[in-house]
Amino acid sequence: MTAFTPEQAAAIERRHGNLLLDASAGSGKTTVLVERFARAVVEDGLDVGQILAITFTEKAAAELKGRVRRRFIELGRRDLVLVALTFAAGSVDAVVFLRLEVFTAVMTGNIVFLGVAIGQGAVRNALRSLVALAAYATGVLIGSRLIGTVPRDTSWSPRLARALGLEWTLQAVFLAGWIVSAGAPDGFAAAALIACSGVAMGTQAAAARGLAPGMPTTYVTGTLTALLSELSALGGLGADWWRRAAIVLALGVGAVTGALVLVLAPLLAPAVPLVVVGVVLALGRAP
Repeated sequence: MTAFTPEQAAAIERRHGNLLLDASAGSGKTTVLVERFARAVVEDGLDVGQILAITFTEKAAAELKGRVRRRFIELGRRDLVLVALTFAAGSVDAVVFLRLEVFTAVMTGNIVFLGVAIGQGAVRNALRSLVALAAYATGVLIGSRLIGTVPRDTSWSPRLARALGLEWTLQAVFLAGWIVSAGAPDGFAAAALIACSGVAMGTQAAAARGLAPGMPTTYVTGTLTALLSELSALGGLGADWWRRAAIVLALGVGAVTGALVLVLAPLLAPAVPLVVVGVVLALGRAP
């Protein structure tokens, strides 16, 4: 699919006042109507029964109904991808933190680690944090180039598959290096694995941003803040509160899973995110 034109995007996103569109045949009127319908439900919190959509023939009505249904399925698929990737990020950070004493996904915490290490004169820890930061930044740059502009009217794209394929490859390299170092890397081996993981997580962050700009998978401070702010507001929870809650929960569950596997089967701990990203790739390519 191609991205919406500026005129189509404006028609989809406008919410205040009446809106009258004049468009020729084949200009994407139905696509705009379907997207406007879907976002009114998913983003604005309207019930499907509150929306009246009228077309001229029974055949056109059946097509419109089918396209709306498929769009909801696509959005649900996208949300599952985001939750799965967040789970993978949580497991990565649990393993890397417990063995290498840095974060390679949550850069906010890693910046704090860097400051603490500098303040305490812990050169090794400071260098590891710097490597993680540089690798993550590199991953974001690479991922952004791979992703380009992913249209919001699709839950999957070849560009997204390439970015996640790169992440999967890096996770596989990390697992191989982990096994070679017997699950206790140090020195250059530790730095190399930190760099590998950092690039993988940066790539994932760029992919998630292209897929859903407001739902990051490698850090959830903003997501948690938005969720708690909605809880405290008089107006109540927003339409996508459950999506925010699922993202926060997935990160925590992923961390618990990574830590448990690290205790029970240390050499296999990095396989958790590898399997999850692999499943996401397989499901994404399924028809």
